[in-house]
Amino acid sequence: MRLVTFARDGRPVPGLRDGDSVVDLSRTAPGLPGDWAGILAAGALPEVRARAADADPEARLPVAGLTWLPPIPRPPKILCIGLNYRSHAEELGMAIPEHPIVFARWPASLVGHESPLVRPHASVQFDYEAELAAVIGKPALDVDVDNAADYIMGYTLLNDFSARDTQRGEMNVSTGPYKGKDFAWGLGPWIVTPDEFGDPADLQMAVRIDGEVWAESTPGPMHWTFAEAISYTSQDETLTVGEVLGSGTVNNGCGFEIDRWIAPGAVVELEADRIGVLRHRIAAPEGPPIRWRQT
Repeated sequence: MRLVTFARDGRPVPGLRDGDSVVDLSRTAPGLPGDWAGILAAGALPEVRARAADADPEARLPVAGLTWLPPIPRPPKILCIGLNYRSHAEELGMAIPEHPIVFARWPASLVGHESPLVRPHASVQFDYEAELAAVIGKPALDVDVDNAADYIMGYTLLNDFSARDTQRGEMNVSTGPYKGKDFAWGLGPWIVTPDEFGDPADLQMAVRIDGEVWAESTPGPMHWTFAEAISYTSQDETLTVGEVLGSGTVNNGCGFEIDRWIAPGAVVELEADRIGVLRHRIAAPEGPPIRWRQT
């Protein structure tokens, strides 16, 4: 299944992508919770599958013209794994760490497929970062690694946009990528359930800027698998339904590796063969930068 969220009258609506249409779950299953986190928490995914199979024609909406939202519009938490693909770490001149390095992102800066994204004022070296993401489907606390994959509800694409020039100064003093990361990140276009996804290692991925292929990649094996990352992060900490876990930047997955940067007006596309395309247009910031120093 392909789990989507779209906007209608300013409100998020869950649906299922089926070919060139989306089954509107608010019409075919009106008694269920109105978002994917609630549906999963209620254990209602089998009912969703059954209702969608029998959906009336009026509950099927054409894909063209829909306004896409992130499939999980407000994840409780977004966790990203740093330096998790060997060739990416080598390009950065850094060693693979001895355990997963996990940092958090903020749901307020999340944008969905086809939504515009504003480049920060302070950044000239504005970069994409292609990642695969797993979405947590049930609460996980102290999960053994052998059982951890059972907690994944599905996979989607994550574009972990970075202001490299800002990020570089923060990382020099080990404060983490705060202002270099907090402006926006992309998630979508939908979540593909594990039964239709297969092995993440042989996914065929590409990055296009204004239609030009900047990178192609088969990510290969993650140094820390999603199962290991879930088990590690669930130690003494509960992962809740709808949380997003990023794989880390895949091999050949960022402009930093090729010294190319994204300019305002560019269209950035991440594509994966078993998911689809996650697309954003980059806009220039409006007005001059604010004054933040007292004089």
